[in-house]
Amino acid sequence: MFSNFFQVLRYHKIPLHKPDVVVGPSVPLLTGLAAYILSFKFQSKFIFEIRDVWPIALVESGALSKRSFIYLIFRLIEKFLYKKSDHISSTLPYVKGHIESSGGDALKVTWIPNCMNGETKYIANQNENFQAIYLGGFGQEHDVISIVKAAHLLQESGITDIDFQIYGNGPKKDFCVEEAAKRGITNITFYEAVPKSKVQSVLAKGDVLLACLIDSPVYRFGINLNKIYDYFLAKKPIIFSGNTPNDPVKESNAGISLQPENAKSLAEAIIHFKEMNDEERSNYGENGFRYAKINFSRSVVASKFEKLILS
Repeated sequence: MFSNFFQVLRYHKIPLHKPDVVVGPSVPLLTGLAAYILSFKFQSKFIFEIRDVWPIALVESGALSKRSFIYLIFRLIEKFLYKKSDHISSTLPYVKGHIESSGGDALKVTWIPNCMNGETKYIANQNENFQAIYLGGFGQEHDVISIVKAAHLLQESGITDIDFQIYGNGPKKDFCVEEAAKRGITNITFYEAVPKSKVQSVLAKGDVLLACLIDSPVYRFGINLNKIYDYFLAKKPIIFSGNTPNDPVKESNAGISLQPENAKSLAEAIIHFKEMNDEERSNYGENGFRYAKINFSRSVVASKFEKLILS
């Protein structure tokens, strides 16, 4: 974090043209602060880009105490950057209230989500068993353990033709692997994270794609999950579980949305998609892809950011 801060500040020593706009991120906050300092030095427009709301996100994930000195410093920097920014770009759609309560101007905020880029063709699963795939992280806010519990429930029910493929890494992975072994679950396989270039080939193997979050206040500002865009591009139905003010799966009719941390509901939703034919599942996938292409394609998102820069 500190190395990023000083590396950014070195920019003014490089003999380049004066920038018209400097964009600084909220993660980490010190890099955003360094970007503001550069914009002040060059008298350039400053855009504060929010991808996560620090430091409150660190507190709610258990990484930082609200009573700590670091939290107080970060909170002062956060408020300062809200006030000093010419514009605020946020990947989170419901952050305006927090910015306003922090002394910032909600009118400065523009929601600019991540984008979906590319085109794929729906590929029906060729495996004999139905395949449920999770591809993502094992972070504190990810609810992979509910997928493990759902796999156990289905196995205990005597259902043997559903397989779970779990791709990714993170701090909670070992616990999930150990829990699956302790429960004697045989219908689940854990894999390492895959490079971006291979994501679509992995997702093409699935019949339904899973995106599960814990019930956490950190999501009250909305979600902007990269895996959802990858899932939309794969044109496969999605099961999403989480407590969030925005729900792109529900909005696009790309699958089923559930309350978080409910393994029983997750197992039932998987069975629901298993009982469909390929055409019915493909329709859900096409809904998601069409919705993402209209709202989150690279050209649409780039146009919004260009408009922000030029305003």
